[in-house]
Amino acid sequence: MTEIPRVIVNKMLTHAQRALPKECVGLLSGADGRIDGWKPLPNVLDDERRFFADPQALIDAMRTLREESRELMAIYHSHPTGPAMLSQADIEQANYPDALYLIVSLGVNGCLDMHGFRFENGQPQEVEIAITE
Repeated sequence: MTEIPRVIVNKMLTHAQRALPKECVGLLSGADGRIDGWKPLPNVLDDERRFFADPQALIDAMRTLREESRELMAIYHSHPTGPAMLSQADIEQANYPDALYLIVSLGVNGCLDMHGFRFENGQPQEVEIAITE
């Protein structure tokens, strides 16, 4: 099980809503296995069904994590109209095997639909997510 503070979940949801109609993308960071940081990244694709994080913003964010001795804990993105499940493109673009991949769906009526996945031997496995106070 992975725990995510509610304040960070709220930031991801707000980011996803503000990015509409495009997908959003960002990073969650932490130390000692605990998520406590959030970094939104620009999506450079003008597409409602795909995302691609701005390469320079991603490099800068990863550099900052290293300099602050923090870990990349998760990569999140939104599905504005679809379910919070990995698409084939999401699977093909999963380039950080140690990261949790989170998907936030906005295709629901006021309910949070968020699922997390880790890759084991190249295959996605759903991970239970707990939202903490």
